[in-house]
Amino acid sequence: MVRDKGMNRIRQVADIIEFVVIYHPQGLRILSGEVPPPSSSELADIIAPFQDQSKENERVDLTPLGHAPQESLIFKADKIDEILDYAGGWERIVTAAKEYRKSFPQSWAIFVDHVVWIDSMRGHSRLQESQMRNLSIKHNVSESTIRRRRQEVPRAIARAAVLAPVAGWKLGEY
Repeated sequence: MVRDKGMNRIRQVADIIEFVVIYHPQGLRILSGEVPPPSSSELADIIAPFQDQSKENERVDLTPLGHAPQESLIFKADKIDEILDYAGGWERIVTAAKEYRKSFPQSWAIFVDHVVWIDSMRGHSRLQESQMRNLSIKHNVSESTIRRRRQEVPRAIARAAVLAPVAGWKLGEY
């Protein structure tokens, strides 16, 4: 039972990472530690357009990649800080992202390219398809590998951030 809650929290942290990377104007720079993370009020401003209008300011869907509704994680906006604290805050998330980038440079490059060249083109499916082919050629992997790695990176970062203290990992001390 405790494990399920922990795995759910990891998914929630991954969804927050996804949301910031896609919707914050400097999302990748935040994850890379180049600029400070968004404040709670800044996150609330970014989340506002996604809130369920029938229950104003109560719910927000932080699953920007369009997961099936049964997989969708719904958060109350005021719970985001609680979820981030569970992961050790933005500092640990950024450290985990830096470790991931250093350990898996090809996967990180695929993730960044996908965010820049495909996620930024939401609503332009033909351009996305063309860019997906280009990324596949650039990275010498299949399109399904591009999609899989794009989804895996935020999950891996979230998992490392949440589990580092439990597993005795010393993030950033290599």
